[in-house]
Amino acid sequence: MLSRDSGSNNRLPNDDSGVVGIDGDRVGDRIVSALIANDVEELHWFAQGVAAALLKMRSTLEHKGYELILTTGDGLLARGPIDHALFQRLAEEFQTMTRCTLSIGIGPDLRSTYIALKFAKASGGNCISRFSEGEPCLL
Repeated sequence: MLSRDSGSNNRLPNDDSGVVGIDGDRVGDRIVSALIANDVEELHWFAQGVAAALLKMRSTLEHKGYELILTTGDGLLARGPIDHALFQRLAEEFQTMTRCTLSIGIGPDLRSTYIALKFAKASGGNCISRFSEGEPCLL
């Protein structure tokens, strides 16, 4: 794990906590496909599914005590305990509701989480990556 800088407000105090970045895989591609196909019903169904899945994800994380940092159209950033089983369940629920997978990045701070998330996406998506010992690794 990266060394912790106790003087920095950007890092969390222990190894059981961190920042998690969650982002839908190929969500934009699904939207573009529906737009080009002129498929209003698919676009509506998909947009509603993504919105509902993200709302459920936010609610679950807040209930578990996570601090939400950012919510976007198909993803979020949150601070809290690292719980791989929870993240896997969120990914499964998202896929059920949207037919899209998630990429998840975990790190001790925003920068590390961003790198881990980008690594998960670059590795094909549908996976969890953690920034550990100075580099991202797939879990």
